[in-house]
Amino acid sequence: MEILGKETLWQGAFLKTIRITYRDNHGVVRTWEAVDRTGADGVVIIMPLTKKRELILIRQFRVVNGNYAIEFPAGLINPGEDLMQAAKRELIEETAYEGENYSILVENVISTGSNAENWTAVLALGAHPASKETKALYPKDETEEIEVIKVPIVALPDYLFTCQQAGDSVDLRIFGLFETARRKNLI
Repeated sequence: MEILGKETLWQGAFLKTIRITYRDNHGVVRTWEAVDRTGADGVVIIMPLTKKRELILIRQFRVVNGNYAIEFPAGLINPGEDLMQAAKRELIEETAYEGENYSILVENVISTGSNAENWTAVLALGAHPASKETKALYPKDETEEIEVIKVPIVALPDYLFTCQQAGDSVDLRIFGLFETARRKNLI
């Protein structure tokens, strides 16, 4: 397999569609369509855990699927921004919480068939309400209506099932990141 070239088909403020031309293992030249980010150095997703062993989740309306979704806080890493600074900023902006200790849980791609976007999952231990001064430095994004939810670790599976039964979408990354942290004995 060999990538021969990439062509931008359309570009917006945050995304672009591209056509990738490649040669397959049989020597046949083919094309593939994909989506790529613009103006970002990747995406960070934060798994915040309080000292009381509560995970902090968010619930927000997702225009793409026209439904509310239960997720971990996440966001774009600004060009040139330090990864951990992006994690701290996004956690405060979306939840008004900050962590005491941040560490990388895992990083890789999410959707190998449609984009090559790199995601980094960060564990934020000791999550607690941010001070008024800190929240002022990282104000809430005016386009986001986010509900902050604290769920005890032991109640997570039942809580997510209840959300699904009530009609909310549940981001599958929650399950994978929870299991990854559990297997690494981090939670």
